[in-house]
Amino acid sequence: MAPLSRRQFLQAGAVTLALPSLESLAAPAAAPPQRMVLICTAFGLYGPSFFPEKGGRDYEPSEYMTVLGDLRDKVTVFSGISHPEIGGDHASEACFLTGAKHPTGSNFRNTVSLDFQAAKHVGNATRIPLLALGTDDAFPLTHTTTGAGVPGLNRPSQVFARLFLAG
Repeated sequence: MAPLSRRQFLQAGAVTLALPSLESLAAPAAAPPQRMVLICTAFGLYGPSFFPEKGGRDYEPSEYMTVLGDLRDKVTVFSGISHPEIGGDHASEACFLTGAKHPTGSNFRNTVSLDFQAAKHVGNATRIPLLALGTDDAFPLTHTTTGAGVPGLNRPSQVFARLFLAG
């Protein structure tokens, strides 16, 4: 190993002394991006086992909600929401996030979905602004501003490719 000259020693020492002050010049850490997960349960849930008895932040987790564990503080449960002019058949899934009326009518036209609208406002803080998942292509849940359905990723291989293989 070559001997260290006085000049090299002083330069290295100056850099070492300056490093702690550089931390104070760094940009503040960004707040974590907001996330939204919307789940459609086509056949519904048993209400007493899903909805907490008491609302607010200090709610006691219901039977179904206990599986969330540490995520409980990051989850908001909405109840009492309905789309009275949609009906109860399978076509109603297409309106789950839009609330558009009469999905079985001959002149039905869907509208923008809640997840698509949210992605337009907060999705720019993430690499993938919107990740629409599904189980089949019959009734996509996500719809663009023109009401066009966005096909969901139905297979785990599609989700993996979108998250880890797509540029």
